[in-house]
Amino acid sequence: MPYLYKPKFFRKNRLNKKLIIFGLVAIIIAIAIVVIPKLNSNKQLICDKTTTQAKTDQASLIVSGQVFLVLADGPENAKVLFTPDKIYKGQVPKFGISIAALQDTAIKNASQNGELHFVADNQKYLLYLKAGVDGMFNTSKCFGSRVFGSGLSPEESAILGSGKKVMQS
Repeated sequence: MPYLYKPKFFRKNRLNKKLIIFGLVAIIIAIAIVVIPKLNSNKQLICDKTTTQAKTDQASLIVSGQVFLVLADGPENAKVLFTPDKIYKGQVPKFGISIAALQDTAIKNASQNGELHFVADNQKYLLYLKAGVDGMFNTSKCFGSRVFGSGLSPEESAILGSGKKVMQS
């Protein structure tokens, strides 16, 4: 029977072998904790290269305003009721703006996170909406929709103008 050479630290006892394996696993976990968040933060949506003009052309309605209410509509879907304060393109339907969206848990589980997270508070949004089924609108970050924190970009201002104020009834 052939003799297999074993280094000294493996021959003496199994404790050293367990410590080496534990150390390697700890190093792999530490690397994963540091590297994985950096990979996700650099992830860019495929649609980010779409021009503002193309996004404007594709939208049937562009508005800014606030979310009035977010309602659960099944296990993953939500219905967002939106109160516009300015219209940049299109006309607000008589029945108001209802948006088909995903619930927060479905957004987190989605593989491609182009969905916008809606919150009914004082947060303002700029929405590029596409008419959907049953009078509901669809939107996403890929359509151009976003939180309206700092106002219109210079490119958006040139294309959309100043918008029309919506009269609240």
